[in-house]
Amino acid sequence: MTESPTMVATIPFEPVRDILRTALDQLFHIEVTGMEAIPEKGGAILVCNHTDYLDAMIQGIYCSRRIHFLGKDELFRPDDQILEMLSMAPGWSHPVFSPVRLSVEALLRLYGLFHRSQLETWGGHPIKR
Repeated sequence: MTESPTMVATIPFEPVRDILRTALDQLFHIEVTGMEAIPEKGGAILVCNHTDYLDAMIQGIYCSRRIHFLGKDELFRPDDQILEMLSMAPGWSHPVFSPVRLSVEALLRLYGLFHRSQLETWGGHPIKR
């Protein structure tokens, strides 16, 4: 007898994003710049400095497009089920139905990754533009 894959309910992303954005605005002074450089549709890659544990969450919440983050598998645990419920699973976690279809879909997404792929000490590196 084979096991069926675990089904995870999907939560609409936009209402959760709006609630989290309101909470972050109340707790922190967040200034977002450079949004005009992100295309409205089509593929793109965001390369960002990683100075805080909230970086990915802030980028995902304040960006008008959904970002699919790239990184080591262990960086998404134990939050992988939460990310899946919000339809924000890492880009490589989709089942392979058609390599061609997945390649085209991957090119049309907005991907985010961090410069040096590790958390830097606060103020350790200047912001690169």
